[in-house]
Amino acid sequence: MKIKEKENWLKLYDIAEKIGKEKPWEKLWDTDLFAYTEDENPENALYYCTMGKGGMHKAVAVYQGRQIEGYLQTLEDAVDGPMAINYLECIKVCYLPKRETIDENIKIIKELGLDFKKDWISFEKYERGYEYSTLNENDVLFMTKALTDYYEMYQKYSDGSLKPNFPESLVIRRDYNTKNMTIKDYIGIAPLPTKGKYETIEIDKKLGMDLISSESLPIDLELEMLNYLPVRIESNKGKDGRYRYPLLFIIADRKSQYIFEMYMGSDKTKKEYEKYIYECMDKLTDFILNQGRPRKIYVRDERTKIALTDLANKAGIDLVVKSNLPAIDFIISTFLNGGFEE
Repeated sequence: MKIKEKENWLKLYDIAEKIGKEKPWEKLWDTDLFAYTEDENPENALYYCTMGKGGMHKAVAVYQGRQIEGYLQTLEDAVDGPMAINYLECIKVCYLPKRETIDENIKIIKELGLDFKKDWISFEKYERGYEYSTLNENDVLFMTKALTDYYEMYQKYSDGSLKPNFPESLVIRRDYNTKNMTIKDYIGIAPLPTKGKYETIEIDKKLGMDLISSESLPIDLELEMLNYLPVRIESNKGKDGRYRYPLLFIIADRKSQYIFEMYMGSDKTKKEYEKYIYECMDKLTDFILNQGRPRKIYVRDERTKIALTDLANKAGIDLVVKSNLPAIDFIISTFLNGGFEE
């Protein structure tokens, strides 16, 4: 580790230790958000979630811009299980026992000459489609600034200077005016960014007519298509040592949990992603043409629903969004626990 890099890491650990001494998780729930904006622009806002009250592991998570959408969905729909990783995009500062600290972070801590008696302070970066990792140099600088703002906002909350009514969707906000270079801390509405736009996969008119003419089936399906399975595949290991998770496609009977189709694909390149989408749509339309039209197809999120909207409309199938899909979640848990044989 170079001298400058080490200095930056030590500055980050200095503010992280200050936060740890305050124990904000003893006062705040994970729904009690802080927010930072520049020029009151919500599109690139930072959101701070304090974790640890009620038995959760102790951490402060920083979400950037639209990353907050996934987190809010987990709160609204109580998303759990292995696929919840698809909604976690943030950087966390964690206060964990050494046994729960990943090896890469233990190595960094030792290189910095730090030692912790109880809770080990470490950092975890969660990025959609990737196994979580430690921080790069830019992340270190970003988190030092982000956590400094959090610490200063928390002190005003702790001493009573700012008293938000969290159940009423009010948050502690800090806005930096880039023109006047001034900071304003106040209680306000959460500055949520514009929701992300997703693409609809169009199908041709003739195929739509064939689909609507298929036999009607008295069953409901669950479908996974645009989310990642949290499993390591060596061929998906990048030059930076991080693993890119495979995309997962599953068609399952919602009631019996019978698997009709299960397929994994890659989106490492645009060509691979387009191939994956083509094969998924081919498998889904083949199922409908050969087996029949289900009454409903349950999908995990708006991203998948919007992608399938054209097909569903032309085939006369209802699409229902449910973050937890019992049949598919059982299949995934069984797969990850080694329950399937080759």
